[in-house]
Amino acid sequence: MAQTLLAVLALILASLVSFNQQRNSASNYETMVENEIEMAASGTIMHVMELIASRSFDERSTPARIQERNYLPRFDDDFVGTGHFGSSDRGSLGCDLLEPFQTPDCDDVDDVNGLTGQLIDAELSTGRSLPFEVSVDVEYVRDRTASETSSTSTRHKLVTVHAESDYLPNGRISIERVVSYDPIKAEMEHAEIYGTLEGGGTPWGNGGGGDNQCQAGQIC
Repeated sequence: MAQTLLAVLALILASLVSFNQQRNSASNYETMVENEIEMAASGTIMHVMELIASRSFDERSTPARIQERNYLPRFDDDFVGTGHFGSSDRGSLGCDLLEPFQTPDCDDVDDVNGLTGQLIDAELSTGRSLPFEVSVDVEYVRDRTASETSSTSTRHKLVTVHAESDYLPNGRISIERVVSYDPIKAEMEHAEIYGTLEGGGTPWGNGGGGDNQCQAGQIC
């Protein structure tokens, strides 16, 4: 009888050990899958961020607008106000975050402001893909540290990209980056299409690049 009880006890202990091992294995696998999903999402939105940052800084620093105005922006008030961010000038096609060539009118950083729920697939190591809902916010900040937002135009824009999915451990991940105006980049991009600016980029009329050169409601 005693031997039978010992055998039963040993069987129970062996079952408990096996169950704990399986539970730990399942937990480790779940953690591994969560990490892969998070890494896939992070890599995808980092790629999105790079494509956003590669656009012209502002509508007024796009090659076409520089050519039209014969002026290379230099000062804070050369750039559009926040009221022109987003849908006001990104065109009827909107903004394709992964294939920007599909939406050529979405040509500067703040055009992507206000985009919500754009589905973007992240590739997993298994060869499968997982869709994320991506949203973007853009706002002016005082400097590269993004320590303070600005209600007026500056040479720095804070871009925040969010990715959401029920498969993410916390439901959402976000990254931020300050994109700063680079006049050398703007001038080179203009030169690649139109050549050198006439007169070195002398502005219209009164010698300034600010809003006083625009008619009401225009982005010039």
